[in-house]
Amino acid sequence: MNRGTIIRTVLAVASVINSGAVASGIAEFENPTVNAVYEVLSFAAMAVILFVNTYYNNDYTEAAAHGTGLTRMLKAGNLDSERNGLTDEEMEETNGEDL
Repeated sequence: MNRGTIIRTVLAVASVINSGAVASGIAEFENPTVNAVYEVLSFAAMAVILFVNTYYNNDYTEAAAHGTGLTRMLKAGNLDSERNGLTDEEMEETNGEDL
């Protein structure tokens, strides 16, 4: 597991714990204004963490989609190690050189 995955996982767990504390009243302040601001910021932080984790854990980028395809080919046993999962056109562009 790479460092980014670990950081995102720790932040997600901390966000869930914080949300539980806010919902149960454990993380409550005496001043209602401060309490309201804390609740809004907690929700915003949780939403940002959710969207970042969703983006990085799914293949929304071209490289990630290619990696998912390679993984599926490896699991199916259909990956030719000399081709590295490249199509015929991609092989022609690289002149058949091993990547």
